[in-house]
Amino acid sequence: MKIEILLSLLLLLTLLRIAISSRLEVYLKMLSFQGLLLCCLSLMIVEHGSTFTMIVAIIETLLLKAIFVPYYLKKVIIQHHVKREAEPYLPNLFSLLIVIGCIIIGMIGAYHLQIAIKEIKMLIFGVGITLILCGMFIILSRKKLITHVMGFCIMENGIFLLTLGIAHELPLMVSLGVALDAFIWVLLSGILVKLIRIEFKDNSIEQLKDLRY
Repeated sequence: MKIEILLSLLLLLTLLRIAISSRLEVYLKMLSFQGLLLCCLSLMIVEHGSTFTMIVAIIETLLLKAIFVPYYLKKVIIQHHVKREAEPYLPNLFSLLIVIGCIIIGMIGAYHLQIAIKEIKMLIFGVGITLILCGMFIILSRKKLITHVMGFCIMENGIFLLTLGIAHELPLMVSLGVALDAFIWVLLSGILVKLIRIEFKDNSIEQLKDLRY
């Protein structure tokens, strides 16, 4: 239980680190670290009766979230010479305060849900809600498309945590469906970044606002 709490707190710390940084390298490291932490949590929480379920959980968290997605996004960043989120809509201090607010909202929401549904693991569920809220915030507050992709990945990590927080046995089909959607979305986003870079000589979404129907 203490290890579970420690891993959950480390997940929250990755969000705080992302909030105060503009460097995409930091985003990638935190995204990879989140995948590693999710792998450890899934090994602790998921029932060990099904070897197949455990293998799927390891593949989804360790191989996909911690290794493949960060590696793929790093290649996209290197190819397009993007190092930092130069001009976010909000300063890092405000981002930090909003992330802290998301943490509070996530924990309060999980607490009230646990009152209604006793099976919920409050801390895990609360961190999952927080990841989803922070992922949405990153998408809304950053200008680079590649940063939006990372925000989506953080949201997907939150959805994965919700499945761990609701039941001890990982809902396999739900988890596989979400992982497949995230995998395809990240791949397509890498292609989209390349096309936008070719057309606009930049990968910011600012110039997309000029598009008209």
